[in-house]
Amino acid sequence: MKKLIVLICAILVCALTFSACSSGTKETTKSEETTAATQAASETTAAASGVDEEGAKAVAFEDAGIKETAAENLSVTEGEKKGEAVYTITFKWSGFEYEYSISKATGAIVESIFDGEVRK
Repeated sequence: MKKLIVLICAILVCALTFSACSSGTKETTKSEETTAATQAASETTAAASGVDEEGAKAVAFEDAGIKETAAENLSVTEGEKKGEAVYTITFKWSGFEYEYSISKATGAIVESIFDGEVRK
């Protein structure tokens, strides 16, 4: 009888352990789907109509993960990078230097440099 109780307890512990473990897959929520759809629409609109200076700054700060108001020594210039017309956005934050080249035509990041190292 004791062996049967021990066996049942062991099975229950295993079952609980496996049910508590995640399968490693991520379920997408409705808000994530809406956000992804909105972002895709924004990128499509930007690609069709180009991007202005404010839009280019928004792309750079979103990629950097900081707010524009937190940046120091912000500078935006127009130029060319890799044969493409770009806005070059440079700024400092928390002692680090950032430089982004954002395509005027698509709003995509053509090049990004973080503290002297090219990231893209």
